[in-house]
Amino acid sequence: MRESSYQIPKREEFLGNSVYVILLGSNDYLNNYFDHSGSFISRQAYTPDEFAMILIGLYSKQVQALYDLGARKFALFCLSLATGCTPAAILVYRRTFGL
Repeated sequence: MRESSYQIPKREEFLGNSVYVILLGSNDYLNNYFDHSGSFISRQAYTPDEFAMILIGLYSKQVQALYDLGARKFALFCLSLATGCTPAAILVYRRTFGL
């Protein structure tokens, strides 16, 4: 049997050569702040700017944790400006305006 020339890369090399795609969706952000069910207290506890800064801090810690594990290539996608087009907004306004 012929021996394969393929070598299993070391963990650090593998993690360092991988691309990490990270996405925070508008719906995820808005649903946690403007939740009307009472499941989250974000809106009562923080201003929109305070809530955004908290999320940025948490987001940064997660990216730093990946970096500490060896990740070096990131594609970060964040909120879109078209928040009225999120699934939650469409659902609410469809009911409100009869769309």
